[in-house]
Amino acid sequence: MTKGIFIGLCMAALIGQARAQQDAGKAEPQVAVVRNAVCTAVRDREPVLPVSGAADFKAGRLYFWTELRTTPPASVKHRWSREGRQVFEIVLSAKHARTRTWSSVEAIPGSWKVEILSGTGEVLKSAEFKVVP
Repeated sequence: MTKGIFIGLCMAALIGQARAQQDAGKAEPQVAVVRNAVCTAVRDREPVLPVSGAADFKAGRLYFWTELRTTPPASVKHRWSREGRQVFEIVLSAKHARTRTWSSVEAIPGSWKVEILSGTGEVLKSAEFKVVP
């Protein structure tokens, strides 16, 4: 009876070790940002009047649009900050090799920054802009 228990415990330990090695071998999907833009609307999955540099926007709804190339499934985060303080963060899923996704906020006047972060928290790209009254 004890020999059977010992063999069972050894088998369980080996299975647990094999699963841990499998999980360790799974790498975080590689995510490449192809394009990104701050814009005032998204139509047909494309940014409307995109701006890709420092710019001024009027207060109101603003979008941060991102095109990704990745091995799905993957995810990125959009982190919105105003005056150096985080306002909003959202996880966006990439279910296809080419994914176009976006997030939005109701922007009030001030200096804004949006960052695209990988699943591991690495900043992939960012955009800075001002919102005026």
